[in-house]
Amino acid sequence: MHAFLAILILLVGQDLELPKKPKKEKPTVQVTAVRPEKAEVRPGEVVKVAFDLEIPKTWHIYAAGKKPLFGNPTVFKFENAEIAGKIEEPPLSLKKEEGVGDIDYHEGKITITVPVKLKAAGGTVDVKGKIEYQICDPNVCVDNSTPVSFKMTVLAEAAAAPGAEPDAKVLSVKPSKTEIKVGETFTVAVEVGIPKNWHIYPAAPTTTGTPTSFEFPGFELAGKVEEPKPSVQPAKGGVDAYDYHEGTVTFKVPLRLKDGAKPGALSAKGKITYQLCDPKICLPPADAAMEFGVTVQEGKVPTNAATQAATQELEKSGLAGFFLLAVGGGLLSLVMPCVYPLIPITITYFVKQGAGSRAKSLLLSGAYAIGIVLVFTAVGFLFSIFLGAAGARNFASNAWVNIGVALLFFWFTFSLFGLYEITLPSWLTGSLTGKQRSGVGGAFILGGLFSVVTFTCTIPIAATILAVASSSAGEQRFVGLLAMLIYSTTMAVPFFILGLFPALLTGVRKGSGDWLHTVKVTAGFAEFALALFYLAKADQVSGWGMLTRPVMISVWVAVLALMAFYLLRVFQLKGDETDPEPSPDGGPPMRRQVGVVRMLIALLFIVNAVYVGSGFSGRTLGVWDIVLPVSVEDVRTPVNGVAREKTFDVLPEAEAEARRTGKPVFVEFTGVT
Repeated sequence: MHAFLAILILLVGQDLELPKKPKKEKPTVQVTAVRPEKAEVRPGEVVKVAFDLEIPKTWHIYAAGKKPLFGNPTVFKFENAEIAGKIEEPPLSLKKEEGVGDIDYHEGKITITVPVKLKAAGGTVDVKGKIEYQICDPNVCVDNSTPVSFKMTVLAEAAAAPGAEPDAKVLSVKPSKTEIKVGETFTVAVEVGIPKNWHIYPAAPTTTGTPTSFEFPGFELAGKVEEPKPSVQPAKGGVDAYDYHEGTVTFKVPLRLKDGAKPGALSAKGKITYQLCDPKICLPPADAAMEFGVTVQEGKVPTNAATQAATQELEKSGLAGFFLLAVGGGLLSLVMPCVYPLIPITITYFVKQGAGSRAKSLLLSGAYAIGIVLVFTAVGFLFSIFLGAAGARNFASNAWVNIGVALLFFWFTFSLFGLYEITLPSWLTGSLTGKQRSGVGGAFILGGLFSVVTFTCTIPIAATILAVASSSAGEQRFVGLLAMLIYSTTMAVPFFILGLFPALLTGVRKGSGDWLHTVKVTAGFAEFALALFYLAKADQVSGWGMLTRPVMISVWVAVLALMAFYLLRVFQLKGDETDPEPSPDGGPPMRRQVGVVRMLIALLFIVNAVYVGSGFSGRTLGVWDIVLPVSVEDVRTPVNGVAREKTFDVLPEAEAEARRTGKPVFVEFTGVT
């Protein structure tokens, strides 16, 4: 019975076929669209092709433009084209897989852009290829590929006439702006087509060949020409390595419209100069014409030629140029009229605070110098960042700022005359130093005060540094900050040295008469005139008409004369050494003698008083014009019987008068202060 059943089952099993399990298909990435950026290309031209991909749900693939953290990259392969640049793809998702680590991947719908260069020379090309990828889900990874195809037309190159030399073609000229003003900077993109198997050289200097250059009459280059990274030909067969461009290349040329351009439509014509070479021969340099159109608007973008020239020189010389500019500017600033009168203030402070202790002298002078450096650097750099160089100049010419500085100089003046001593509140110095009236905090504050006061008259020198810092890129702002730091340090060094030797100054004072007091009082007269100088600047800005040039000439003549008379002991002030008492025998007292050096300095002041007084005639006074207001003559007063022309403060009013009378307009760009 059992044997019969076994035979029956065997026979049935031979006749009945069990259903086979269907084979599972691999997950596949679908290509939903292929979008070239242009349908027609030139031979050798690189074109970007966008591939829209759809990845199956719950599956993912890996990066195409870089090596993935895990798995195999996605690869594009073409039969009659080649990849010619960096592949662009959307940001990758990042996930930490247990037992694997971090993985980055694409999922869902994505677009990957591939730069390709067709190998065909002309005609319609059916580009075929495939995308190879590794597709994974949380459990398994499989390798797969998806075919792709797209069509493009390659434009045939025109055949050269027998014996004709090849030449480069300007394919397009596109300005970044279609409406510009005189002095305004803009960029022109020049696309150049280079014949097959030939190359040209970059716009930057190379080891061999003629650099590509651009020229547009009526315009000037406003910087370096931007260009793609050139290819490099290695040194071979005794020929040096060189850079070159081939195929199609786009140059970006920065231009600035020169003076003289009239408002309206302007057709700008120029030329590109290049040198064509192949592996065997280089042709002589040749030119190709180019043209673009813009509209010139009314007005002019102001430019500072001096700042531009300085910036260009600094860009050439790099850090060394900034260093030399900063050191030279700092040394020159030390002889500005608002700087050297502060020397007696500094000497007086350090003589009182640091005498008898070399360690304390070092501490005080260091604090004073640090105050100068930190405050001056911070003020200058913040102005350059937030307001620019023009903002710093506007601050220095503000009426209220100049009034405040004038009051500060009056404070210095009467201190030098001996009416009081400059000290800071004890609570302030105590809170800053932890020890009441130790002087370190006071030295720091005085150094900072020095920076603020001198900033108003050293700004013409510091303006170039500020302009470079405010008009440069981010990395050059750092160089501008470094230059301001060097500039202020150069100014601080002499004051640091003065503060190191207060004991020596005191000893010299005790051993050789009251010369330091004489220097203080003499400087006090100069401080008084300088205080009026700052009031005169405020007067000019506000238009009060009180401290005019003749008034200030009178002030300086009187001050210089008083300085000379004081040195010659014609009169004395509080604190001066008195003349000897009458002799016991009833004879007249002997007047104190005047030394030769003192007499010569007094003579110098008298000569300058006479020279400044000659300015009443209207003549210029050379270096003295720095501390004198500009000459403002009454336009209603005839000169030699001839009436003067009208003057206007607003340009449109002058232009209207010029049109009415048919006369030209003379524009004066002199600043108020």
